[in-house]
Amino acid sequence: MTVWTRLGSGLLALLTTGGCGASLNAVYEGDVRFEHCMALDSMADVKPTIRRACWEEWSTYYTFGQTRDRVEYAAIRQRQLVRASNFDEEEWTPPEATQPIQRVNP
Repeated sequence: MTVWTRLGSGLLALLTTGGCGASLNAVYEGDVRFEHCMALDSMADVKPTIRRACWEEWSTYYTFGQTRDRVEYAAIRQRQLVRASNFDEEEWTPPEATQPIQRVNP
């Protein structure tokens, strides 16, 4: 092997390895963010708007290299959380009216 051949193959190996690094990093970030959103879903004290924002951010920025089931799961969670309220409606009871509300005509 000549010097140029060795240099060329070394350069090729360096470029190939460097090209995969960004992809692996992106997949890792996607995995970490997915697990973060899953953790927020498991916490009862986290408001639905925060959960929805997490899934929307994941779907927008972190789906590169992710499996189809994760992408579909995130879409389902977003649809479910759109209908959720920030208020715990089970604990709230409307006040009882003692008198009917009278309209005031100006």
